[in-house]
Order: sequence, then structure tokens, then C-alpha cells
Amino acid sequence: MSSTFRALETTGNYGGDGPAIDSVSRAKPAAWSRDEGQSQIYKTFHHILLLYVFMYVSRIPELVPWLRIGFLLQPLLLVGLFMTGETGVLTRARSTRWLIAFTVWVAICVPFSFWPGGSFATLVKTAQSLLLVAFVLAFVQSFRDVMRILAAVGLASSAIAVMSFVSSADINNRQGLGGSASLADPNFYALYLLVGLAFLGLTASYSRGFVRFCWFALMPLNLVGILRSGSRAGLVTLLVGLVLFLAFGSARQRTVLLSAGLAGVLLAGAFLPSNIKARFIYWFAPSAADTYLLPGSDTSASGDYEAERGLASAQASTEARMYLLQRSLILTAKHPILGVGPDQFQSAEAEDAGLQNVKGAWHYTHNTYTQVSCECGIPGLILFGGALIWAYSGLSRVRRRGPSKMIRQTAVFIQVAFMMLMVGAFFLSLGYGGLPFLMIAFTEVFKRVAARHTRELHLQRVQPELSAAV
Repeated sequence: MSSTFRALETTGNYGGDGPAIDSVSRAKPAAWSRDEGQSQIYKTFHHILLLYVFMYVSRIPELVPWLRIGFLLQPLLLVGLFMTGETGVLTRARSTRWLIAFTVWVAICVPFSFWPGGSFATLVKTAQSLLLVAFVLAFVQSFRDVMRILAAVGLASSAIAVMSFVSSADINNRQGLGGSASLADPNFYALYLLVGLAFLGLTASYSRGFVRFCWFALMPLNLVGILRSGSRAGLVTLLVGLVLFLAFGSARQRTVLLSAGLAGVLLAGAFLPSNIKARFIYWFAPSAADTYLLPGSDTSASGDYEAERGLASAQASTEARMYLLQRSLILTAKHPILGVGPDQFQSAEAEDAGLQNVKGAWHYTHNTYTQVSCECGIPGLILFGGALIWAYSGLSRVRRRGPSKMIRQTAVFIQVAFMMLMVGAFFLSLGYGGLPFLMIAFTEVFKRVAARHTRELHLQRVQPELSAAV
């Protein structure tokens, strides 16, 4: 990874139209310019953060339970906040202030929860995720820092893909990360690979030589893993990302994407298991899938059991998701202020269903937005949604009018990753940590870096004019 960023330094500028690397990428924050010792402290905690983010995204600690990486690194990074005087970093951006308010609201909802003990555990998880946001804001200060941490996320997603090929969860012949409490679910697995895929593409774009080849070589692993997951939500999210790249990317990026997309379709048709192809077909043509299962149809008579199982599973999944969406909206209407309690949808829904002599679903909402609305009420949804909206706002402006070509191109990848995450959140329960919190942190530090570079570029232009006037 280090050679990638050495390549950035040797370019001399950001794509030929921005300020020199010496004045931008190597520029130290004002907090460190006075004391080289403090600069070394910052670098130490920055690299600890890179390790923590890699472990957090790759879910390696879930595979090795005795590796308590969070208990080891969180206290160190917390000490770093105090040593560097960055304890108030969360209050400096509008989105993170909304995130603080959301965490406080989660705490308010705990005593009124269906099961306060379970909700308290969710509160702890939310507070830890908020701390991770603070760590990112405190220890990512320059453009090179941003590139490093996004590369760490991309590398972690490839680690997930590699590990899943070695040990797959294999749920109905669908690929996930075996042994992981969260990424064994093919839909979670696909979303992590999708977000990582965007950052792999970003890092590969600014690498050189063999290093660039290595980054590009990791991308097919993610693509194959996404397709092998059989996640229809992942497929929709991928299509959204491709459309955004076609809209915002350069001509060269569009050509690469169209070529890769065509190759992906051909490979998928040739090598995907029949049940996974059936899941994708059912998503786009439910009437054709129903015909497939009708007695006497040619396809049913062909005896392709795997495809029939895939179609049956897809239909059951779609019906279950719609039912859970309806139930989560009903519970939101019944508990509009405080909700049923953080992470208590399953228990509260089962009790509510029992009162109507109906069997409970005993599943998560599979929708982040209704998860928050039914578990923390409408105020919780407003605070959570506000944090996402304020974090995303400003990225389009940087993409269009950023101070350099490199920053504008980076904004494209971050914007696409963020949008894919928000679309994927419609199909998964991500309300109390994980990728949404990380993406809020990444977008805020990137916008802060872009704003600082804009000011520096402005000063470079103004100072010669002042000298001429004098």
C-alpha cells in the first residue's frame, strides 16, 4: 500500500491542474505544525486506526473469537484523542452532531424498550461505532490519509472475498463468509464487497505499475463474490453504482465499466449455479418464474432441481421481506415516539402477532430505515436520516468544482460508494453501526480535506496579486 502513495507523491500534482503535492498532500494540520513530536504521535495513531478499520470491516475478529482486537485498539485510540486534543472532533461537523443526537436518542429509548437489557447492549454498540467515527475524524487529516483509509477498506473487502472462497457459509448454495456472525448472511456479504469494490477502483486509479495491476486484480474477486452471493439486493445496488459511474465518471472509466459489465454478464451466465441465476431472473420477471414452477411446463419437466429450489427460495424471500416491511411500518405507527426499543423488533413483533393469534416472524426488519423508525420511533429515524443526508451533502459540489482533478475523481468514487450503501440499506438492518457510521466519517474527512485544499489554492492565487500590488 505504501508504494501506492509514494506514486502519488511523485506525480507532482493532482492530475495536472491542482496544487503541488508538497503544498497539499504533505501539508500537516495546524495542530501538528508546531511540534514534530506531536506529528509523530499523530502518525502512530493514524496507523493504529488503519489496522482497526481493516479488522472492523473484514470481520476477522468474528472468525477468531479470542482476538479481541476492539478491546486492544479502542482504548489506545481513545487515549490518542486526549493526547492530541481531539476530544471535541465530533462536534465540528453537522452530520456528526446529528449522529451524536441519534446516539443520545437511542439511550433515551432504552428504559422504555420491550427488553431494556437487550437494548442496552445495542446502545453500547452504537456508542462504540460513534467512537470509531471520532477516531477517523481525529486521525485522518490529509489527502494521503484519506486514500490510505479507503484503501484499507478496499483491502478488507478483498480479504472477505478470499476468505469466503476458502470457507463459504453456503446458504442454499449462496456464498457468504463462513464462521462470521454477520457476513455469513449473503446480503450483508454482498454489500461489504460492493462498498469495498468502489474503493479498490479508487486506489487502483491512482497506483502505478505492478502495484496498480495488483489492485485491479483484486476487483474480480469482489465481483465474483457478489454474484455468487445470489443477493438480489446486491445486484440492484451494483446496478445503481454502475449507473452513477456512467453519469459521473470520465470517458475512460465508462469504457472500462461497460467492458467489465459485459464480461461479468457473460461469465455469470456461464458459471453461476442454476439456483442463483433463477433468483436473479425471478427478481426481474416474476411471472416467468411462476410459469417455471407450473406443472407441465417444459422447464419444470427438465428436472433442474437446483433452479426450482432457487426460484422457490426467491419467491419465499420476496414475500417474507414484504411481510416484514408491513409489520415494521405497523409497529412504527403503534409506537411513533420511542419505538419498541433498539434491536427489539423481533420480540415486539412476535408479541404483537401473538395478540392477533398469528405466528411471529422472528426476523430483523431487513430495512435499515424502518428498523430505526419502529425501534426508536420517528424522531430516531429523523436523526439517523439527517446524519446520512448531511454527510452526503456537499459531495456533488466537490465532484463538480473540487480544487484538483484527483479530488474531483475521488469524490466520484466516494459518492458512488455512499449511494450504494444507502440503497443497500433498504434491504438490510444496519441501524446501529457498521458501514453507515464509517461512511459518514469518510465523507466528512474528505470534505474537510477538499475545503482545506481549496483555501490553500486560493491563497496561492491571492498572494502573487498582493505582491504585485505592493
